[in-house]
Amino acid sequence: MNAAGSLRWPVVAVAGFAVFIHAVWLLAGDGAVNHGGLADGDSYLRLLRVTRLVETGDWFDSGLPRINAPFGGSLHWTRPLDVVLIALALPLAPALGFGQALYWAGVAVSPLMHVLAATLMVWAVLPVLGRTGACVAGALTAAQFGFLGYATAGHADHHMLFAPITVLVFGFILRLPEAGRGLAAGAFLGMGLWVGTEALVLMVFCLSAVALAWLSGKDEGAEQSVHIYFGLAASLALVLLIERGPAGYFDIEYDRVSIVHLVPAALLLAFWCAVHAAGRFWRQRGFLVRLLIVSAGAAAVGAAARLLYPLAFLGPWAVVDPELLSFFENYVLEHRSFDDIPRFLINAGGAVFALPWILWRAWEEWRGPQRWAWVIVAGAGVVYVALSVHMIRWSLYAGLFLAMALADLVGRADAAITARMPGLWRAPVKVVAILFLVIGPSSVGVAAKYAALEAPAKAKIAGPR
Repeated sequence: MNAAGSLRWPVVAVAGFAVFIHAVWLLAGDGAVNHGGLADGDSYLRLLRVTRLVETGDWFDSGLPRINAPFGGSLHWTRPLDVVLIALALPLAPALGFGQALYWAGVAVSPLMHVLAATLMVWAVLPVLGRTGACVAGALTAAQFGFLGYATAGHADHHMLFAPITVLVFGFILRLPEAGRGLAAGAFLGMGLWVGTEALVLMVFCLSAVALAWLSGKDEGAEQSVHIYFGLAASLALVLLIERGPAGYFDIEYDRVSIVHLVPAALLLAFWCAVHAAGRFWRQRGFLVRLLIVSAGAAAVGAAARLLYPLAFLGPWAVVDPELLSFFENYVLEHRSFDDIPRFLINAGGAVFALPWILWRAWEEWRGPQRWAWVIVAGAGVVYVALSVHMIRWSLYAGLFLAMALADLVGRADAAITARMPGLWRAPVKVVAILFLVIGPSSVGVAAKYAALEAPAKAKIAGPR
């Protein structure tokens, strides 16, 4: 049986498990959808945006006259999710009418993106975890509550588009230097930037990892960087044409994909082309010389970007009114940090076991063939969990990499129990151990939060002593 055939039914099982989790979540009391609503205000606003696009046909108009009355307003959102929602709604429109069809598309889009990401996860981590571990990793995305917070029904939100894109980029990076993998990784990084500028974190991380491999003496790293940057620059050039059109191609925006992102990508492509062209020279040079040239190249590109776009290094919030930022921090949950340990455990509890494990695996594989794979997984896990502590919205990405780490840990625990336990006790011990590793910390967080909510009521019943 070929590889594709051997994975078909495991992938179907992973997809079925994700669908089952979403069905249980919905049937167990998802109040918004069960009462004909959506998860949050952004979801309604997204459907209004799509409705306006269908009514006007003006692809390049990001304005919404019905918000911020009587002045109207515009959004930093881009078109990929709009296209997905329209594509999901059109088959239903003849039976339901476009309005109802669009509503159900909004209900379904994030769970569908989760199912897609979970099945792609099986492919992505196959070189690192093997067939069984890869399938477990895909299934465990449904046990990461920070991830599920964006994936459940009723979230008509672009954030879940990042999940399959992140998994695809990671899978292609792991398969370097196979032909075409660098180009594909760069192209999907460009797609991620089209969806939203928070993909900049993934981009910086992946590109830094490949550059680090070259610094450590992996000569093919220069060629791989050329391929990635070429895919990135080419995809961004095309994305700008699609998203903005010729008239807006050179518009400067920091919170939406623009020329601000294409120019540095093109400059870095030129730098790595020069490094690759001088390949014979670098073969005789060690880490310090390579670090010097990379630092000089990064400084030159950074200086050029700063000269052309003075606010570039302030990030997507560069031109956002400070009063609006303050509103986000105080009233938008996903922009806030975890305010207590139970909330952290609920949303990112997998980190309790996963982070020590992936750091250990990176050290264990340091001189092995999977060295860079585990360095990338460990680095991404640490970075995204740290970002999640600062801002809850990053828990979506943390959940993906925690699922990878926990799948490997579960596999190792399973093997250890098999080797040490007699047949009678083996199965129940495995079940308890796996549940403890996967949802133990999150369960502690839920219990602590529930106890904190119950405490005032119990104190009131008890009365003064």
